[in-house]
Amino acid sequence: MVKPAAVIFFRIVFLLIGILGFVPGVAPDEMLFKIFHVNAAHNVVHIVSGIIFLLAAAAGAGAARTWFQIFGISYAIVVIWGFAVGTGNTL
Repeated sequence: MVKPAAVIFFRIVFLLIGILGFVPGVAPDEMLFKIFHVNAAHNVVHIVSGIIFLLAAAAGAGAARTWFQIFGISYAIVVIWGFAVGTGNTL
């Protein structure tokens, strides 16, 4: 069972990452903390993910579990795609 604390944690993390990605001092040259490549699209995806985590937590454990499954599969596909195409513009 998905714990509400886990959903709240991920909501906070994704909202912070999305918001901090828009701050030039924190993400110079589109590198968040000089480690992660970010751009406006990444930031919007993180903010939307955080909002969906918030809605899933409010809807109950079943909705949270479903969102974690959808989220995990979606992000796994993105990771595999990133490894397959490497660096550069992939869109």
